[in-house]
Amino acid sequence: MLNYIDQAASFLTALGLWARRQGPQEGPAPYNVLRILVLGYAAIGDLIFLLPVLELLRRHYPQAKITFIANRYPTTVELLPATWLVDDIWFSDWEGGLAREERAGINRRIRQGRFDMALLSLSSPAHYFQEGLASIPRRIGHCRPWPGLRRALITGEFSRRALLNGIAWVSSQPEHALKRNLKLLYPLGIAGPASWPRPRLPLSEKHRDAARSLLNPAAGYKYAAVHVGAPNNQYGKMWEPDRFGELCSALAQKRRFKFVLVGGPDEKAAAEAARKVFPDMISAAGQCSLLETFAVIEQCDLFLGNDTGLAKAAMLLGVPTATWWGPSDPVEYGVIWDEEKHLDIRTGIWCSPCARMGMPMQGVLNYTTCGHHDCLKKLDVEFALAAVLRKYSSLFGGARS
Repeated sequence: MLNYIDQAASFLTALGLWARRQGPQEGPAPYNVLRILVLGYAAIGDLIFLLPVLELLRRHYPQAKITFIANRYPTTVELLPATWLVDDIWFSDWEGGLAREERAGINRRIRQGRFDMALLSLSSPAHYFQEGLASIPRRIGHCRPWPGLRRALITGEFSRRALLNGIAWVSSQPEHALKRNLKLLYPLGIAGPASWPRPRLPLSEKHRDAARSLLNPAAGYKYAAVHVGAPNNQYGKMWEPDRFGELCSALAQKRRFKFVLVGGPDEKAAAEAARKVFPDMISAAGQCSLLETFAVIEQCDLFLGNDTGLAKAAMLLGVPTATWWGPSDPVEYGVIWDEEKHLDIRTGIWCSPCARMGMPMQGVLNYTTCGHHDCLKKLDVEFALAAVLRKYSSLFGGARS
């Protein structure tokens, strides 16, 4: 979030851009586009739902050099380079704000890059880089319906509206992030495909061998990947780790299942909290690279987890996925491929979902201050157990021997 001084400076810069802006332009001919800049947000789920845009960009502008600016995450260090969808990655850890010197350096680098076109996804901070972006002839990005003055300042909406000459309007109604991202291509005359594009995760046999070594498959067993996530998640969207432990213990009584906890190094403590309840769980948290983690999930028969990026990866990989939802909205970030395979677990409480596009929804209880989080606290283990057994009866129908 911008501080007040930065907000004022950003607003004044936006006014200057607005005063000299040009109107909307037609999409450039493919042969005229040699350098493309993409500002993205690189959390796992966000990048998964942006990959189809990068694939279509690469297909329509095969001769262009594509540069991607985003946070330094495992996705940008490991996943994105392996896709070969971008040629260069610039790291900018803008969460929590950027020092003015760093912003000035990136803006200077953007100007020196002599880009022909820029695409700005919804969560990327146009207000940090507007001076550099203004030097690019074609600037396309998301704009929200008018959010009110305060939110417009917080989200940098003024900068976007002043800067962009090709706007992808975000719907005033809930829409899936993949659909929202594909709108970035419409000003270029690139229509979305008839069905939702399914990007490919670049898993090699080396990744799959590492997964098999960790799983050590045993005859007669099914495998379920479990992702409890980080307990300090800023959106408060995590079902408690001990409840996952209880659930897996109960499921293990129904069928010979092995449960594998997945996640990053910062999630090891949460994984151990689940194992404390059910010690038979295997913990791979913090032991695998991101692509190896994807390979572990790929080889499982079921995925159980909160609304996290690894849940999106499981859906993409076609693994039957049960996802716990609280403040966030499955319409926005949930299943979009093979819908019949997947299960949303929710209480149905009136105020859920209460977050949209990363912010509290207006007119609903604020998830940061509601004081109860009943959307997840009242999701008891018995309810979740019944839902999983009902949906995946074919997996759990056999008696445990």
